[in-house]
Amino acid sequence: LVLLYFMIYRPQKKQEKKDAAMRSSLEIGDITTIGGVIGRVVAIKDDTFVLETGADRVKIRFTNLRSLRSKS
Repeated sequence: LVLLYFMIYRPQKKQEKKDAAMRSSLEIGDITTIGGVIGRVVAIKDDTFVLETGADRVKIRFTNLRSLRSKS
């Protein structure tokens, strides 16, 4: 039972805290995703954000906040 806690439950809670911190620190501005999409965050809602890319203003909605690589 203790092994189960350290192998499954604890890492999951740690990742949830990390995701919550990233979600709360996300602001409107320039950002790059893990897949290499570069754009500007134009809207933030509960668990999603909208990224606007390029001069043609294509908007992409992301639900997975782990796809963020860096913020500048």
